[in-house]
Amino acid sequence: RHRGRDAVTVRLGQERASIPIYVLRRPGALSLASSPFLTSAVNTPLRLDIAFGGRAEARDSDGVEVRAACGRCVLSLFSTAGEPQEFGKVVSFTASIERAAALLANLTYMPEPGFVGMDEVSVAAKTL
Repeated sequence: RHRGRDAVTVRLGQERASIPIYVLRRPGALSLASSPFLTSAVNTPLRLDIAFGGRAEARDSDGVEVRAACGRCVLSLFSTAGEPQEFGKVVSFTASIERAAALLANLTYMPEPGFVGMDEVSVAAKTL
């Protein structure tokens, strides 16, 4: 497993903080990636825009198990009705590769109220 590290910059007036974002890539059937630099204000949701897909040996209909976690936030996914569904610090689901890609593209990070500082978001996926 290869790991990359990027950061989200959070600004509040003259204060500035960085939230590390980890990009996980697994050689094999699945791939995960995230935009390298994202900016958000305090108490403002941040769409993580995670790209997820299967490589040549995986079919879109193959099942995957996905888990996303953070330390000082609430993670949300958007339902088919377009409304956010909050999950807390951990989101876990099983879906097809195609459906998982759509869900992860809309994964949203909301920092805890008033939080300014360092946090991590990690995402892991495996085929079933």
